[in-house]
Parts: sequence; structure tokens; C-alpha cells
Amino acid sequence: MPYISTSVTVPENFNHREPPPTENGQVDMNCSVIILSLDTLTQYKIFRDTAFYIDFVLACQWRDTRLLKFRSENNTGSSYIHGNIWRPTIETSVLSNEYRSRSDFFPTVLLNDGSVIWAQKFSLNQACLMNLRNYPHDLQCCAVALLTYGGVKAMWKEPKYWVPNSSVVATLMSSLRSDFLIDGINFTSYVGSYFAPDNVCVYQRGFCDYHGSDACTRMKCTDADNLHKHGCIKCNHFGGECAPPTFKECFNNTSRGLSTKNMLSSTTLEFKLLLRRHAEYGFIYAYAPTSGIVILSWISFWLDPHSAPARTGLGVTTVLTMISMNMRASDAELGYIRAIDVWLFVCKNFVCFALMEYAVVNFLVTTSPPEPKDVQPCVEAEHIDNDLLGNREKGFKSLLQEDKNKQDLSNFDDAADSKCKKKVYNIRKGSFSDEVKPRKPSKTRQEYADQLDSVCRIVYPMMFTLFIIGYGLIVRYQQNYDNC
Repeated sequence: MPYISTSVTVPENFNHREPPPTENGQVDMNCSVIILSLDTLTQYKIFRDTAFYIDFVLACQWRDTRLLKFRSENNTGSSYIHGNIWRPTIETSVLSNEYRSRSDFFPTVLLNDGSVIWAQKFSLNQACLMNLRNYPHDLQCCAVALLTYGGVKAMWKEPKYWVPNSSVVATLMSSLRSDFLIDGINFTSYVGSYFAPDNVCVYQRGFCDYHGSDACTRMKCTDADNLHKHGCIKCNHFGGECAPPTFKECFNNTSRGLSTKNMLSSTTLEFKLLLRRHAEYGFIYAYAPTSGIVILSWISFWLDPHSAPARTGLGVTTVLTMISMNMRASDAELGYIRAIDVWLFVCKNFVCFALMEYAVVNFLVTTSPPEPKDVQPCVEAEHIDNDLLGNREKGFKSLLQEDKNKQDLSNFDDAADSKCKKKVYNIRKGSFSDEVKPRKPSKTRQEYADQLDSVCRIVYPMMFTLFIIGYGLIVRYQQNYDNC
């Protein structure tokens, strides 16, 4: 903005309701926006809607040569304007609520060619129809629309003597306090009418890439010592890299009613913020705590199965903690499932299955039969005369025959529920001794319980790792701005 030291006073009888005269009957107005602040998006639980606070300055320029006659002969430069002049009627959309009355950002300026620069500050509580299916990795598109009436063709273009090296939608990055990063800004201009929604025609479309804007949020550009630095100058008027806008002719088709002269139609300036949620938010408040609880529940697999209080207490604590976190993350009343809901549901199942695994282990341990104890032999060792041992082989047979009359050792050996040990005569030693018959090895329930714990030590981490990989791939695939 050039140095201005003079002013122009507009007389009271000036017709400020009449728009400036033009050849085609429409006033061409070029506008630009500087976003001063963007606050955190707030969720309204009752209305299931979201909104954010945004402050921005809208600067517009148009020509009104009628004002040149009020300048003095010596005044050939730019001047401030005092008095009522014609200004375009600018209204916010139905999704906006001005929580603070708008005001002039600086006095209206009249340039030497008859151009007028007018800047107003808007403070809006702007509703944003968000899609939270991919939360907390969601990408949101929040639009702000400004409507003009009365024969005005509004377009996105920087006014003369505006912020240098900027763009049509610049941002004061050092004052942003939001959960999101700005990936880019779409800006459009279109003409339409509420009474003919099928006649909407977009006559200007453009995009500014805000790649690298996150670095500005870490700079202390609000300090007076840093305001003059090149990095802070760029961040305080960050405009990104803007591609050349595309244009389309919409006002010659009078059969569709697309004309600024039609009072039922309006031209709209719209800028749409492409927002990406901070990745640190989801990691610190969702993924890190829940992953820690799931891993903590696996400690139960290394504890002694007989330590029922320790394993039960650990399992119940992790389950209740996951339920509490699930309830806290489900405050938003939505009619669909979010990505974080899937994550919490799977994590809750992991800790629940860990507790159920110990229920199976405890059942196997407590119902396992006790080990057999040593029992007294049913056959008493008898005194054998030396005469009988003279013929060892003959004496052995006779003793077996005599003992068979007292007790059937054969039936005793085959009985499954017998608690007696069988006595056999050792020919070499010449005496009776306990017979030890080898049995087929079989796993006990205790061994099955130990094996189940060993398997879970490997299977649970592998399944959780596969879930994390699949979850990340699906979430990454769904991150796009296609709905914008």
C-alpha cells in the first residue's frame, strides 16, 4: 500500500445506493482473503455437527470513477475516503454464524485511476460438514462462501497495492491453533440462484498448494525481533504455490438466467480449506495407550497358571481399562463406524481373549488328576526254604502256583483301577521284587495348559502385528480429497 496523506470527502447528497456505471451493466470486483486465525474444530454432540472459528480479512477492489471529481486539483495520488460511497452487499452463507460484528480492517482507499480498495474483517463460527469415517487420519474440506448481489461479478484476484508476494488466499500461519494442517486451498467463483439450483455455473477455479506450511507453525513469528526475518515474512503471509486459475464464460447465456442484472441470482466467492489432522494426535491419545494395554495383557501368558489372583487381576484390569477408553472415544453421536472405533474394538477383543485364555488354562490345571502315590504291595514276601531254592526253576513255578490260589496276579495286573503293585520272583536274586512295567507316554492337562500358554506367547503378537499392518494400509488407502 503506498503512502497516503490526503483524504477525499464525499458529499452527503451522493447517491451511494447506485452502483458505478459500466459498459456492460455489471461491476467487476476483484477480491482476496487473508486468514488471520483458525481455531480448533468443535463438535456439537446434540446436532452431530462440527464448526470452527475463523477470522479473515476480505479485501476487494472495483472502479467508481464518480469519486474522482471530489478530489482536489493538487491531489493526484491515493486518498482515504470519508463519507458514504457505494459498497457491494456481501453476505455469508447459511452455514455461517457471525459471532462478532464485521468491521473495516482499514479505511477505504481511492486510487488515482478511480479504483476503490475496501477491506472488511469477518469473524465466523463456520459449520463444516465433516466425514469422520477415517478419524483420526481424516482429511476434511471446510468451505467458506461469501455471496454478492446487485449486479456484481466477483472474482478472485489480488487488489492493487495488496500484500506483496502473496496469493488470493493467504494465511497468517503463526496464529493458527487447530488440530489440522492446511494442505491446500481451493478457490472458486460461481453464479447461481436459490430459486434455480440447476443453473449454477462456475466461472473461475483455482488451487493453492500449502505444502511446507507446517514448518511455519513451529516458528516464533509473533515476536517483534523475528517479524522482519524473511522466513517470518513468508509465514505471516503464506500463500503457498498457486496454479494459474481456469476460467469459463457463464454470463452470456441469458437463456439460463445467469446474469448479474438478475436480482434473483448472486455471485459467490468460495474458498475451501483442505485440512489434514495432526498425526501426533492419534498416536499419543489413541494408539500408544491402547497398544500398551494390549501388550500388558500378554504378561499373563508368562505367569504361573496356579497364580490365579495375579493373572485374573491383570486380565480384568486391562479389560476394564479398554472399556473405559472405548467409552471416552465414543462421545460423538454418529451414525457410522470410524476407524478409531475399529481399532478400539479389536484391541478390546485382544485383551478379552487373553482373559478367556486363562479361564481355559485354569480349567485344565484345576481339573487335572493327581499323580499316583506309592502303594504297598498286595503280595507279601514269604520265607522260602533253602530246600525249595535248590531247584530254582522248579521252586519258582511252585511258588507262583501257590500264590495264584491266594490272589490272581494276572487279573490284578490288568485292572485299570488297581492301586497295588505286582510281585514277581527274581530268579537271579532268589527273591520277590516289585515289577515296573513301562507305560505309553500321555500328556496331562497340566502339560496342555503349559502348551497353550506357549502358543499364545507367539500367536497373539503375530496377530496383533498383522492387524496393525492391515489397519495402516486400509487407512492410508482411504486418505484422499475425492469428496472435495
